[in-house]
Amino acid sequence: MGIGDDEEEALRKSMPEYLRGHTFFYFGDRKDLTSIDLTYLNPFSLLADPVMRSFESISKGDVLEGVGKFIQGLFLDQYLDEQILAGSLTDIKENRDSTTGRRIWIPEADSFGTALYKGMSYLFVGAYQPRVVKDVLEAVNAAGGDYHKFSDSPLGELLDGVYPVKTHSVDAEQQFRRFLRDHTSRLRDVTQQKFKLYGDKPISDDDVRDTYEQDLKGRMALNKELYRVTRGFDKLGVGINRQFDLMKQYGIGKDKARLIFFGVMDRPDINKRFLDGLTQRGKLKQAAVLYEERNKQPRYLMLKD
Repeated sequence: MGIGDDEEEALRKSMPEYLRGHTFFYFGDRKDLTSIDLTYLNPFSLLADPVMRSFESISKGDVLEGVGKFIQGLFLDQYLDEQILAGSLTDIKENRDSTTGRRIWIPEADSFGTALYKGMSYLFVGAYQPRVVKDVLEAVNAAGGDYHKFSDSPLGELLDGVYPVKTHSVDAEQQFRRFLRDHTSRLRDVTQQKFKLYGDKPISDDDVRDTYEQDLKGRMALNKELYRVTRGFDKLGVGINRQFDLMKQYGIGKDKARLIFFGVMDRPDINKRFLDGLTQRGKLKQAAVLYEERNKQPRYLMLKD
């Protein structure tokens, strides 16, 4: 139906995490793309979905990732997943909607009362509101409004709850935004690892080299993923120019963004702020080893497989 490997990976990587193991069918063009979640329709999805997700990775040559996806899909996602109530409570605790990646309330702008109301509303809708009530409310909201598709009409909203599968209108740009939020968050986790060099415990030169190597591998893996996802979203209608603007909005530098589109990344550098921190702690030797490791790498690293 016009969805290739690049588009499928881009869509899957930009979904809420709890949906990434499901099986989807897509139809329509890239301006009006609709997905159908087949996981709950298939009585054998408990085994079929993990097998398909693992086969996708194995067919690309990544056997270890394939095995990991099979184990996660067959055991962890099925038996250790959070219950609906527990999941909603976790979202409130972290102030993060797991579906969209956005904050539930804004501490800098919302008063205590407003934040409490938003949190309780999120809990009710996510954990306690019956599906039929949700459908009726959406139908009432749709009454009298303009709509271009039957699914957005009052009757369409009511019938949505009785269909054997759940349909979803794909907003490619919104999903790209969600992916960028996740990418920048994981990148921060990777870059934070090097701050262990600030510690008071003695660190050998080999440990410093390993720290740089871990930073390099982590950045390389994330940037390879970003490169593949940008190709997929380009085919889904989010053009390179729009992607470039969005990447800047989410804190990705102009130079990095331009290189990513060509399948290239800069070697990890030692920024001045981090170097100043090492200097203040009397760790000039560790800084010298980091520079030595950096200079072993070519100026630009290829992301294309």
